[in-house]
Amino acid sequence: MKNYLNQLDQTTRTFLKNIGREADRSKLRVYLVGGPVRDILFNKKNLDLDIVIEGDAIEFARHLAKSLKANVKIYREFGTATLLFPHRHVDLVTARREDYPHRGALPVVMPGTLRDDLGRRDFTINAMAIALNQGNLGMLIDPFAGQEDLKAKKIRVLHDQSFADDPTRLLRAVRFEQRLGFHVEPKTLGLWKMAMKQKFYHNVKPPRYFAEFKKILGEKIPLKPLKRLYQLKGLAFFKIALNPDWKALENVQASMNQTNGKGLRVQPGLIYLIALLGNVSDASKEKISQRFQLTREERTSLLQSTKALKALQCISQKSCSPSRVYRLLGGFSLATILFLRGKTSSRSARQRISRFLTQDQHVKLNINGTQLKLLGFASSRRMGQALEEVLYQKIDGRIKNDRQELMAAQQLLKRRGNKNGAFRKG
Repeated sequence: MKNYLNQLDQTTRTFLKNIGREADRSKLRVYLVGGPVRDILFNKKNLDLDIVIEGDAIEFARHLAKSLKANVKIYREFGTATLLFPHRHVDLVTARREDYPHRGALPVVMPGTLRDDLGRRDFTINAMAIALNQGNLGMLIDPFAGQEDLKAKKIRVLHDQSFADDPTRLLRAVRFEQRLGFHVEPKTLGLWKMAMKQKFYHNVKPPRYFAEFKKILGEKIPLKPLKRLYQLKGLAFFKIALNPDWKALENVQASMNQTNGKGLRVQPGLIYLIALLGNVSDASKEKISQRFQLTREERTSLLQSTKALKALQCISQKSCSPSRVYRLLGGFSLATILFLRGKTSSRSARQRISRFLTQDQHVKLNINGTQLKLLGFASSRRMGQALEEVLYQKIDGRIKNDRQELMAAQQLLKRRGNKNGAFRKG
């Protein structure tokens, strides 16, 4: 018998063996399942580990947490638990079977066998397990020929009602197909098209369906599944006619690749959503925000995009100074700004936006109103305006040090007003 755990690194292999030993002591059957098994067979590294127990997963997780010195998080309503280690999380779930009361409903869950648990999964390549008990350690359990489909690079559902039971699998099929470089096999593709034609996605609450779509936006290369979905009319769930600017999306993807590791905290998927819906009216964007219950950040960034594109016209002009860029971009979210950088075909505009992100938005004055009041200037709205103008001069490079900041502020205040008084009109 081949031991498939031998393909893992020594640390992970030892870790899983320890889980198997603890399961033997507790007289439980325990298995590594799903995506991690697929990745082992596909020679792909995966730090996530999904464990199925034929028994009480919560009690076993508590036992493991003590023996392996881990923290544990319990999800009693789902019969699951997560072991929390410094460099990885391990999910444990009780083997279960699922019944769907009607199409698109959340399933009714009951305890079951490993076969039941594998049979409830989406695709054959995700419906395999590796035994962890000592008696059959490393043995592959593959009741649906997932290994064969993995070798043939096929995405195949386990049964004909798969998309009816859970329409979010429509999106998952395309995500796995494009991420792995596989193809949805002909029968499954036929079921896929039929499900889309019958609008099975309407049987799922919009926020739940959109949550699955966001996983596509969060892929390393989301453009591939987005194009595939568009080709298959899989974006119909938006309920509006989409005409994506694929060139803009390609530029956004290239821009995001350059941004990786630059310390900019943003949801990459949000930038692709803005780009995907860039040609949609504001009214439609508002409807999308409400239907899919977008977060405040998502809604704000999406609705800003129309105004931001107008700002981009100014930023693209040769006469646009750094301080002008600062004023134009200052009110936009980071996601909106990164969308603009990807959207523009102007190299100079991209450079100006990059300068704002990495340099100009962080510029601060070293003087303040307190210092000006000590010099005899009255606190007023105009004082704030003067300080703001000094900041713009500093961004444009016309002010180099603290002394110049103070002199510029005094000149502005003297030009427009009096000491110990308000500014004169004009």
